[in-house]
Amino acid sequence: MKKGYYVGLMALSLAAVVFFLVLAGGPFIQMQSGPVPMTGSFGEYEGKYGAYEAAWPVASYGAEYYSGDQDRISRWGYIIYDEERQEFLNVITSDSDHSRIGNLLYKANNGSKVTPVTVRGTVVALDDAQVEKLLNILTGSDSKTTREMDLIAFSQDRWYSIEHKKIQGLGAVNLWFCIITAAVNLMIFLIALKGFLKKKEGKEDERAILEKDFSGSKMDQLLALQKLWLSPWHDYLKKKGTKTVIGGMLLGAVIPVALGFFVKASLTTIMTIHLPVGLLMGDLLLWVQWMSLKFSLNTDKILKSFRKQIGKALPSKDDQEEMAADILEGAKDKSYRERSSQNMSWVAVGKRYWIVFHSLGGVRLVDSNRVARVETATETGQYYTGKVRITYTTYVARIYFKDSAKKKGCDYELGFDGEDTLGFLIAQIKKNLGDSIEITAV
Repeated sequence: MKKGYYVGLMALSLAAVVFFLVLAGGPFIQMQSGPVPMTGSFGEYEGKYGAYEAAWPVASYGAEYYSGDQDRISRWGYIIYDEERQEFLNVITSDSDHSRIGNLLYKANNGSKVTPVTVRGTVVALDDAQVEKLLNILTGSDSKTTREMDLIAFSQDRWYSIEHKKIQGLGAVNLWFCIITAAVNLMIFLIALKGFLKKKEGKEDERAILEKDFSGSKMDQLLALQKLWLSPWHDYLKKKGTKTVIGGMLLGAVIPVALGFFVKASLTTIMTIHLPVGLLMGDLLLWVQWMSLKFSLNTDKILKSFRKQIGKALPSKDDQEEMAADILEGAKDKSYRERSSQNMSWVAVGKRYWIVFHSLGGVRLVDSNRVARVETATETGQYYTGKVRITYTTYVARIYFKDSAKKKGCDYELGFDGEDTLGFLIAQIKKNLGDSIEITAV
C-alpha cells in the first residue's frame, strides 16, 4: 500500500491511544493498585483512590435523576457522620448499589447493631455551592443529626465526597473499555508502522525478467514473471479494501456516539462507553479485513497454487520445463495483462502452449498439439446480488480437441472480460501456428 494510507491509519490509531490513556490511564492504574485505607483526616486523601468504612449515615437525598423522569433517582447521596474524626463525608452511590447504605441509614439511627459498609472511590473536595446544599439537607426535617452534629457540620472547613465504585468519575467498566480500546489501537498502530517502515522492493520490468540469466528452472522464471504483476495487483486490492474499512471504522465510531447523544447519556458515558464500543467495532472490522486480505491476497500462496495446477496438468518435470520455456519465448514477443475491478490476468502464447494466469489463483493451460479448432464467441448473461440484477458480457475462445469424445459442446474454454484480450490470444495463435488450427467466429 502507499505510505499515505499507513500514515493515515497510524494517525487515527495513535490519536485513539493517546485520548484513552489520558482519559483513563491514571484511574486504571489506581484501580489495579487498589484503594488506600482512609485512616486519617479526609483531606489527607484528596485526589486519591480511597476506601472508607461508612457506619453512620445521617441523611440521604437524590443526587441525580433519570433523564426525563424526575421521580426516579439514578444516583443517591448520603451524608456520613464520622464520630471519631468529628467530620462529615458525602457519599454518592448508584441506584443499584444504594440499598446497603440505605439500610445502614435506617439501622444506625434506630439503635440497631450495624456493620460498616466499605465505600471505595476518589476523594474530591466540594465547592461552596455543593456544601451549602448539604447543609440545607442536614437542617431539613428528614435529617437524623443532633444539634451538636449540626454545629460540627457548620464549622467544618472543607467537605469531601466519594462516589462509590468510581475512580475520578469512571467506573470499572468504563475504564476497561477505554484501556482495551487503547491496547487494540496500539496494536493497529504498530502493524501500520511496520508496513510504513517496510522497504519497498525495487521495480523490475518484464523484459528484465525475460532476459535475466536465471539461476533456477524455467518454471521458476515463469513464476517470477507472474510475481512481477501479481504483487502490485495484490497491493492495490489491499489498499482499496483498507481504504473502505477505514471509512467504515469512522462510521462505526460515529453511530454509537450519535446514539449516546440521542438517548441523552452523560458525556462521560459517551466518551468512555459509546465511543470505545464504536471504535472497537471498527477495529474488529479492520482486523477481519486485514486477515481476509492477508490470506486471500497472498502472492506467494497464489504462486504455489499456479505451480500446483501446472503440475496437475503436466505431471512430468520435463514437460513443465518445456512448457515454461515455450511460454517465456512467446512472452518475449508479446504478453497481455487484462484488468477488471476484482481480477487481473496474464496471457501469453508460445509455439505450442497457451496459458492464462488469473490473480485469484487459477491457471488455464492449453497444448495446441491437441487442438483441432477454436471458436470465438460473445456470451452475455445475468445474475443477482441480493435484489440487484447484474448483466455481464464474456468473450470466450471455445476449444475443440482432435481426440475429443464429446458429441456436443467444446472441450475447453478460455473466457475474458475484454474483447481486446480475446483478440490478442487469437492474433498470437495465428502468428505462431498459422493455418494449422481452424479459427471461426460465432
